Amino acid sequence: MIKLIVFIFSLLAAQNLYNGQINFNYSGTESGSFSSLLLDSTKTGILINQEDPSIIIASFTEYEDNNYDLFFSILQDTIFPVQERTFDIPGSGDQSNPISLEALTLFIPNIDSNFVVQLLEIINDSTSNDDSIDIENYLEDIFLEFSNDLYVGLSGEINFSNVTDSSITGDISLVMLKPAFYFPPHTITIEGGSINFNRVNLPILNTEKNINTPYSFELFDSYPNPFNPETNIHFFAKNKTISLLIYNINGNIVESVISNFNTSGYHRFKWNANQHPSGVYFLKLVAENSVQTKKIMFMK
Repeated sequence: MIKLIVFIFSLLAAQNLYNGQINFNYSGTESGSFSSLLLDSTKTGILINQEDPSIIIASFTEYEDNNYDLFFSILQDTIFPVQERTFDIPGSGDQSNPISLEALTLFIPNIDSNFVVQLLEIINDSTSNDDSIDIENYLEDIFLEFSNDLYVGLSGEINFSNVTDSSITGDISLVMLKPAFYFPPHTITIEGGSINFNRVNLPILNTEKNINTPYSFELFDSYPNPFNPETNIHFFAKNKTISLLIYNINGNIVESVISNFNTSGYHRFKWNANQHPSGVYFLKLVAENSVQTKKIMFMK
């Protein structure tokens, strides 16, 4: 489980990133409603269109009892950039080996919140480097760890009915089966589900460092991270005019911590995010012609 969420959030820096919601009701062996929302109404849906080409969809819904439902899908043999299309589930591949499927969908209900907390604690480490991720290894771990709990898409479709430069909308209908042996088989049905994502532009992720003066300007990792509600931001600057901005995942400035600051030395500032929703934020330290960024996670 930990590897799954690390995988999801390590894709936040992907070129074509969308944020939004997957909404559906499910019934059968288990029943409920999935909304892609945290309790504070933060949207958790992420869609990534990679140049492989492939499409990855991931989202979770939070409930009052501190449990979460998780939805995850990998759609292969796609076109980059994404175009209008209906994906038949599960598509081609060996159904005895779900990892090989052309359109793999997973649904894991009632994940304990302790998993989420542990996962968020290592998000920053997993996204601070450019290491490639072995999708197959992550999926194998998911099947091993949740073999008795997860549902796999058995039939149905994911339909991208309207795709523009800035949004993707569509619908989803699935019949999902637990691979673990049960008699009678454990299944759920998803009907009338909707997909609604908006393109996210994150220019702040374009980090530039002045390699000729490596010790004159440095933004360090914030701590704690994840945090609630305060985190410490610290940096070093020498003979530089500094501005420190905080952006949300949509690329909007939510706060200017300092502006035109020109005192050399090591500095630390405390940021309180109480007035903002839970989610991913980006620190952007600007020093004349140099820029550095760090990702932080606020979790109420």
